[in-house]
Amino acid sequence: MDRSRFAADPEIAELWISAVRDTLSGDDLYTFQRIFAHEYVEQALMKRGLPFRSSHPEAWKKGYNKPTPKHYGAHDLAPLCDIMRDPFDNWKWLGLAATQLPSGDLDLSKLQALVKIIETLIL
Repeated sequence: MDRSRFAADPEIAELWISAVRDTLSGDDLYTFQRIFAHEYVEQALMKRGLPFRSSHPEAWKKGYNKPTPKHYGAHDLAPLCDIMRDPFDNWKWLGLAATQLPSGDLDLSKLQALVKIIETLIL
């Protein structure tokens, strides 16, 4: 299996440091919550056997990952980090049914339940 190394994003690293120091507020807090939800769901789906990204040739165009309704990975199904978008807009453009998924704010205390919903929709 080909593996790559994680490349840290300085902005995300700063959010994590601020979260540990309990100094997040406003949009920074909301952004951190979305990133946390994304990472939590992504790793939970990977533990269930879903790859980070699909390796299927149809999920790649000109060297870039372009997931499809049949070929996607855990990263593609996790909530979006962009606070200006619905957390599951990605499901809509993948053509997947997202009616059971929450919109707007994500309740971090219910992430395990969210993972279970996603699992029932895709597995």
